[in-house]
Amino acid sequence: MSNSFLIFSSVLFAAFLGLSFIQVTKIYDPEHHGDHHGKVVYGFPVPETVSADAEEEFMTPIAVRLAGANPALGPKHAAKCTTCHAFEQGGAAKLGPALWGIVGRDIASAEGFAYSGALMGIDGAWDAQALDGFLLKPKAWAPGTKMGYAGLKDDADRANLIAWMFQQADAPVALPEPSAEDLAAVEAHQASGEH
Repeated sequence: MSNSFLIFSSVLFAAFLGLSFIQVTKIYDPEHHGDHHGKVVYGFPVPETVSADAEEEFMTPIAVRLAGANPALGPKHAAKCTTCHAFEQGGAAKLGPALWGIVGRDIASAEGFAYSGALMGIDGAWDAQALDGFLLKPKAWAPGTKMGYAGLKDDADRANLIAWMFQQADAPVALPEPSAEDLAAVEAHQASGEH
């Protein structure tokens, strides 16, 4: 090979490396992407349509879902939980607290169970709203919770389980009635044509 070919090849290769370096640094530079490119996650641009800041999908309020829920389907979903929880009357705590009579009970209040600080720091009772949020994404609802369950994503399945849990008590609590605000939110969502 001639020296001129080797020099030309070396220059071409150096230019290729230089341009590659410039492109790589642009990928890892969030400033380069600006607002029109969306977020940059792990060095890769994420389109706005899948950005973490994207508007959350509408969820029918739990009281509305409970009005049409089928509690007879609850045990099917509760079966996934029985490794860690007892649902029957007089059931003992396992990895998680016993859940008989949980509806209306203060959060983190089962006798003899050592709760994580994540749940100990939450005020209020286990009502339909709290159960719905916790069962959807336990680690998002109570960051730091010891519960390893990823969540029950289907809104109707969660409503069926919660309606059944309302019945699992010495004195079952009545299901909440949908409020005017709940019904208005559903009507507005339906009118918007979003699915």
